[in-house]
Amino acid sequence: MEQIAKRIIYLLIALILATNLIAQDTVQVVKTWLKQNSIPIKSIEPGNAFSDLQLLKKTLKDVRVIGLGESTHGTYEFFKIKHRIIEFLVTQMNFTAFVLESSYAACQPINDYILYGKGDRTIVLTGQGYIA
Repeated sequence: MEQIAKRIIYLLIALILATNLIAQDTVQVVKTWLKQNSIPIKSIEPGNAFSDLQLLKKTLKDVRVIGLGESTHGTYEFFKIKHRIIEFLVTQMNFTAFVLESSYAACQPINDYILYGKGDRTIVLTGQGYIA
C-alpha cells in the first residue's frame, strides 16, 4: 500500500510540474517517469487475455479497495477499460464487491436484479444512462 501511495504522490508531482511547464527538461523528466512507471494496456475491450494486466497483481497485492474514476461520466472508452479492469479484478484477483457512484434510486434496480433476479440485466444496467 505504501508503494502505491508513493506512486500516486510521484504522479501528482509529475503532473503539477508538467502543467506548470517550469522548463522543457521537466517535460522530459515527466515523460521518462511515466514511461518507467506506466503499465501499457494492449486493449480496452473486455474479454481479452490479461497478460498486459498481470503487473497489477503485484501492485495491488494487499489492496482491498480500488477506486476507478473517470474525467467525464458516460465516456465510452472509460467504461470499456473499467469493464476490462473489473473483469480482471474479479477473475484474476478474486474481488467480490462493486460500488457505483450514483443515486440510491438509480441503483435500486441493479440491487434488485443481483439480490432477487428481478428485471432484465441489460435494461437494469443501461438504466444508469452511462452505456450507449
